[in-house]
Amino acid sequence: MRQLATIVLFFCFSMAFSQQGAIDQANVLIKKNKYLAAYNALNTADPTNNNPQIAIAKTDLVLKHYSYTENHHVFGLKDFALGEDTLAVQNDEVGLTIIKFAPDSVLNMLIVKFPEDYKIKKALGDYYFSIHQNYEDAWLLEDAEVIEEFKNNYMQAYEKGVSDFLSLYGLGYASMIEEDFDAAISFFEKSVKLNDKYVLNYTNLSEAYFNIGKFDKALQNAQQAFNLYEEPEEKSGAARKIAEIYIEMKQKEKAVTYYQKADEIQPNDYLTLMPLLKLEVETNNDDYKNRTNQIFTLAPDNPVVYQEIYKIYSENEKENEFVDYMETQKAFYRSNVRVLAHIYFYSAIAQYEQDEWVSAKINFEKARNLFSNVFKSDHIIFKVIDSYTNAIKKK
Repeated sequence: MRQLATIVLFFCFSMAFSQQGAIDQANVLIKKNKYLAAYNALNTADPTNNNPQIAIAKTDLVLKHYSYTENHHVFGLKDFALGEDTLAVQNDEVGLTIIKFAPDSVLNMLIVKFPEDYKIKKALGDYYFSIHQNYEDAWLLEDAEVIEEFKNNYMQAYEKGVSDFLSLYGLGYASMIEEDFDAAISFFEKSVKLNDKYVLNYTNLSEAYFNIGKFDKALQNAQQAFNLYEEPEEKSGAARKIAEIYIEMKQKEKAVTYYQKADEIQPNDYLTLMPLLKLEVETNNDDYKNRTNQIFTLAPDNPVVYQEIYKIYSENEKENEFVDYMETQKAFYRSNVRVLAHIYFYSAIAQYEQDEWVSAKINFEKARNLFSNVFKSDHIIFKVIDSYTNAIKKK
């Protein structure tokens, strides 16, 4: 009997050793970008997905290293050559091995078998968080349900002492969605302690502190995000956030500096230029004239550009400057009927607001003639012009 117990114990030890060996082998292969080989090593050790540790390792592998997926139930994996671009084959089935593996089904089954293993819950949270990030409302469940799934699984694991920087970030993220900013800050701060290079923690900490009016803390975290971001779009976004915080802190000159930095990092972004123009006009910064031209030339046929530029000028009692600028642009767009029509139309609106009835009427009629070459007679623009010219007749 003792011999039988020894044999059983040895068998269990051997199985555990074999499974851990498969995970160690998979980790070595992952470091070499051999993702298919890594999955095969894990699957050979536990083809029926009965071992929680290996199922968690499989889930982590496919979520981080897939090159193709269908609903996160089918994954395309590949072994990459040294130096090969792992993103070049993203969402392209060619050259991939297709793996059928549904982590939600596997992990939920294991939770029933091992209800006290909260690492499984944490892995299931990772899975649903990945669903939310990749599918929005295009998955099998509504996005609100997916958010609830990753939040609940992460929270149950967290309450049992099982978490990592990503699950803590996920809990902070879910708290942000619920506008529970104090809870969000607590989770993001915990996540930072585990990984002080994960930039999204700083971005969201900045936003959370901003929402509760702690602008010094918001600024500190936005600056951390700015320093960590490398891609121009993300780095310029962080610079804009710093500028927004400085505006709330009544430090407009510093805000201008960071909007200018954002424009240097990613030139001609409308999200940067419009608030920058507003600040430059408000602070009488001489650059506002050049900024106006920079914005206008980006999309001179877009009426929103005229509306927003005029709004900024009008709020700062520079309506006449707006009309003068419109006048300078006529020479550049004489052959562009649509743009020229907008120039006359918005000049007329500015003149109307300044009670310059005669000039406004002349420009409205010129705009009408030009727009007739662009739009059908029932277009809304003609009704708008009529409303202005009819009002002028009554003056």
